[in-house]
Amino acid sequence: MIICTALTLLFSLTALLISSNAWKQYQQLQLATKEIQAGSTNIPYFRPTSRIAFGSCTSYDLRPQPVWGSVVAAGPDAWIWLGDMAYTDNPLVDCVQVPDSPQCNCTPNFLRLNPHQCFAGDMDHIRERFISQVNLPEYQSFLQYMCPGSNTSAQVPVPGSDPDYCPRPVLGTYDDHDSGWNNGNDRLVGDHDNGWNNGNGRLVGDHGSGLNSDDDRLVGDHDSGWNNGNGRLVGDHDNGWNNGNDRLVGDHDNGWNNGNGRLVGDHGSGLNSDDDRLVGDHDSGWNNGNGRLVGDHGSGLNSDDDRLVGDHDSGWNNGNDRLPGKHIVKNMFLDAIGEPRDSPRRTYTSGLQTSYTLHGPPGDNDANAAQDPSSREVQVVLLDERYYRDPLPCSVRKAWCNRVLSSDSSDPDSLAWCKDFVLNDGSFGVGSCCPRDDLLMQWCSQPGVNSSHPLWSNACDPTSLSYGLTPVAMNAETGALNVVDNEMYAKQQAQLWPWLVKASPICDVLGVTQRRWLQQELASSSAPLRIIASGSVPFGSIGFSGSQGSCSGDDWECWRPAQVNFLHTLAASVTKGCVLILTGDYHYADIKVVLPGSSSLYSSHLQTGSMKKPVWQFMSSGMTSSTAQGSTTCKGTYFEDLMGLRPLGTCSYFSKPNFGVVDIDWDARKVILRIADAKSGETAVSTDRIQQQVSFSLDTCLRV
Repeated sequence: MIICTALTLLFSLTALLISSNAWKQYQQLQLATKEIQAGSTNIPYFRPTSRIAFGSCTSYDLRPQPVWGSVVAAGPDAWIWLGDMAYTDNPLVDCVQVPDSPQCNCTPNFLRLNPHQCFAGDMDHIRERFISQVNLPEYQSFLQYMCPGSNTSAQVPVPGSDPDYCPRPVLGTYDDHDSGWNNGNDRLVGDHDNGWNNGNGRLVGDHGSGLNSDDDRLVGDHDSGWNNGNGRLVGDHDNGWNNGNDRLVGDHDNGWNNGNGRLVGDHGSGLNSDDDRLVGDHDSGWNNGNGRLVGDHGSGLNSDDDRLVGDHDSGWNNGNDRLPGKHIVKNMFLDAIGEPRDSPRRTYTSGLQTSYTLHGPPGDNDANAAQDPSSREVQVVLLDERYYRDPLPCSVRKAWCNRVLSSDSSDPDSLAWCKDFVLNDGSFGVGSCCPRDDLLMQWCSQPGVNSSHPLWSNACDPTSLSYGLTPVAMNAETGALNVVDNEMYAKQQAQLWPWLVKASPICDVLGVTQRRWLQQELASSSAPLRIIASGSVPFGSIGFSGSQGSCSGDDWECWRPAQVNFLHTLAASVTKGCVLILTGDYHYADIKVVLPGSSSLYSSHLQTGSMKKPVWQFMSSGMTSSTAQGSTTCKGTYFEDLMGLRPLGTCSYFSKPNFGVVDIDWDARKVILRIADAKSGETAVSTDRIQQQVSFSLDTCLRV
C-alpha cells in the first residue's frame, strides 16, 4: 500500500512537471515564432515542413485501421485531423446485424435517434470510443513515427503540438461525431447564468443557475446548490449537494455531503479511497482512485485509471452548440490528439479555434527566403465549427418537417426531430430552428432598403467583412431593424430577448467572436500558403436536393449567408498568399476550386463577382471501408459536381479509403494536392479513371 501510494505520488508529480514543461515550451515556442516572423535567425520549432497529410472519418466500429501504415510510408512532416477521429455517438455493435440490441434502441429526441445515435451526449461512451481509437495498434505506430520515444497510450496523451515531444506535429479540429452529436448545432443545454424552472429534463449551465421542481439535472456553477436533488448536479465554485442521490459534477473547492455516487469537479477537489470517479481540472488529484479521472488544465491521470482527461461538459452527430457537456467533449478530443494540458484551447469560455505557423526548409538559392523568412511559412488555422454553431435555419428543413408532422405514417425519429425543430422550444416561438436569416432577408427585400442604408452591409451583404458583426434587432410590429443600444436594453427587453439569446444576428456556424478572430489571424500573417481546417464541408454538393432539402444537414450549404461570408472572408482577409481549405466529413475525397468572376455556374450562388483570388478546397474523408464504401454511382447523386467546382471533372472523386497529401515545392513555388489510396499510398484514380492530383502556383494561386 505504501509502495503504491509512493508510485501514485511520483506519477502525479511527473504528470504535473510534464504539464508545466509543456506549457513553458508552448510559451517559448510562441515567442520563437514571433522572433522568426520578425526576421530572427532562430531555427523553426517543428521539423521543416514540405509535406502535410490529413484525413477524417475513421470507422463506425473498432476494426483495424491499416491506413496508418500508408500514412507513415508517405512521410508527412505534419498531420491534421479534420474531424470524426472517433465515432463517439455510435454504438459498439453493428445495429444492422443486431437491431434488437439495447444499444440500438432508445427514445428519440432532438439529440438521440435510433439506431445509430443512441449514445449522443453519453460521457462514458464518448470516453471509451476516444480511448479505443488512441489505443489502436496501427494508430500507436503512427504516433511513434510522429513523436518518437514518447508514451503514446491513452492514459498519457502525447502532446502532439509540442515539438519537445513531436517534431512532426499532430494537429486538428473536431467534427460532429468527435463532439458526440451527429449534425448537432449550438443547442448546448445551458450555459452562463441560465436557469430553468419546471423544465423537463436538462439544464447545462453555470453562473448562478438554479433548478426547481422535478427536473432531472442541473449543470451549473458559481454558488449553485441543489438540496435533496433527484438526479444530477453538475456545477462548480463552492457548490454543495446535501442528501444527493446520484452525482455531483462541479469544481472550485466543491464538497459533497451524504452523496452516494460520484464527485466530478476541479480546482483543488480531491477524491480518495473507495469513491468511484473524479472528473475535474486545475490541480485536481486522485489518490487510490478505482475508476476514472476526467479533467484538464494540470490534471493528472495516474496508475490504473483509464479515462481520457477532459473538461466542463459535452457530446452529437452533426452537432451544434445545443450539446450537453460540450466543454468536456472538447477537452476529451484535445487529449486524444495530444493538445498540452495547459493549452489556451482548453478554456471553457470559448471553442478550440487556434492557429499555428509551420516553416519550410531553408532554400540554398532562395534570396527571397533569406531576406523574408515568412516566404516559406504555412499558416494553419484550425476552426471550431461546433461550439458556436446555430441550429439549422428554419427554411432549410421546414417544408420537409411540415410533411412529416402532417403524415400519419412518419417514423418516430423524424417525428421527434421535427417537433423540436418547428414546434417546441426556441426563443422566437417557432421551434429550435434559427429564423434570423429569414427575418433579415425579409427586411433586406423591403422597398427603400438598399446598399445606401447604414445597416445594409451588416444585415444584407454576406460578401462584406462587416456582415453579421453588429447586434441588431427587428421590431416585430413595424418591421424596422435597429442596432441594439443601451436605450433598447433598458426599455425593450421583451422585444430584444429573441435576438439577444444568440450573440450573432445571423444563423451562424463560426459565431461573431470567432469570425472577428479569423479576420485578424488571416490579416496578421504574410505566409504564402494559408491552410484553413474546416470540419464541415464549405462547398459540398451545391445544387443537389435530396428528400429532406437542398443540403446535407451539416455542411455550410445549409447556412447559405454564413457560407458566402466565410468564402469572402478568406478571399478578402488574405491580401498576400493562397487559401487552401482542408475538409472532410463526406466519406469520399475530391478537389475543388472557387474562382473569381461572374461567368461560372456557381458565381451567382456564391457571389464570386467581387472576389480577388481563388479559394481551393481539398476534401479527404473515409479512412477505412467502414466509412468509405467505394460508391461508383455519380450521375444524379450527391457525388456529382453540378456547378463545375472540380477542376478534374464532374465525377472525378475517390470513394474508397483515402487520406490527403499536401506537398509544397518551395523552390518551384507550387503546391501539389494529392488524394492517396489508403491501401497502397499511391495517388488515387477516380471512377472516371483520372489521377487525383492537382497543382497550383504560390504566386498566382491558379492551377499549373
